Amino acid sequence: MAQVSRNADQIVLLKASKQRAGGDLVATHNEIVKEQLLHMLSATAIFIVLGAIAVGLDAGADAVASVQGVSAFTHYAIEITAHVMLVLDLSLFAVYLYTSSVSLFRAITS
Repeated sequence: MAQVSRNADQIVLLKASKQRAGGDLVATHNEIVKEQLLHMLSATAIFIVLGAIAVGLDAGADAVASVQGVSAFTHYAIEITAHVMLVLDLSLFAVYLYTSSVSLFRAITS
C-alpha cells in the first residue's frame, strides 16, 4: 500500500512498501534515498533564498549611497552586513552539503 501525503508546500512524500520488523516500521532503501534527496533540495532552496536576500541587500547598499543625506557609515554598514550574510550563508551551505552527503552515503551503503 502506498500512502501519499502533501504538505502546505505541495511536496509529495512517498511512504510505500513498509516492512514490519520487531514492531518497528522500516523504510526501504529507495525511500531513504528519496527522502534524503528531497530534504537536501528543500534546504538548498532555503540557502538560495537567503543568498538572494544578501545580494539584494548589497544592491540596496549601492542605492542608499546615492540618496542625499545618508552617511558613508550607513552605506558601509549595510554593505558589510550583506557581505557577512553571503559569506555565512555560503559557509553554512557548504557544511550542510558535506554533512548531508555523508548521511546520504551512509544510507546508500547500509
